[in-house]
Amino acid sequence: MSNYTDMAQAIKDVLSTIEGIGVIHIKYPDINNLSDLKELTVTNVDGGDTINAWFIQRSAISQDRSTAALTQAYRTHTFEIRGFYRFSDERDSEVTWQDLLDTIVDGLITQMTYSSVAEYSEMAQVTDIGYAELGPVLCHTGTIRIVLWERKSGLVYT
Repeated sequence: MSNYTDMAQAIKDVLSTIEGIGVIHIKYPDINNLSDLKELTVTNVDGGDTINAWFIQRSAISQDRSTAALTQAYRTHTFEIRGFYRFSDERDSEVTWQDLLDTIVDGLITQMTYSSVAEYSEMAQVTDIGYAELGPVLCHTGTIRIVLWERKSGLVYT
């Protein structure tokens, strides 16, 4: 049985502790119009509404057999956490965005309780920083990657 749901929830729990994180989703929601976009991505920042949303997605799974036993393997779960933050020169959003990325990586390193969901984790890494339009709005974007290792026992490999 996979730990996917528990792992995604554990990542969300860590993100939820970070000041200024905004709205967090364990999957990409179905956004069909501007009303949905606002409802699912907008949060209050410094007294005003702005897009500040994060989406957690498992992007890869791989498996390696243990050299210690043929009945044991490790399954790696690669998660990507993609964020969008509304661009604003007035609010100096570039600085806010870059600081938020640093804070999230620090939080994933120091707060994640891997023992409850995974045997081991690789260090969180920011793999992409840029800009994109979310609907009609220009946003800062960033992707943070974290890999969690799960021990799989009892599987027979030949």
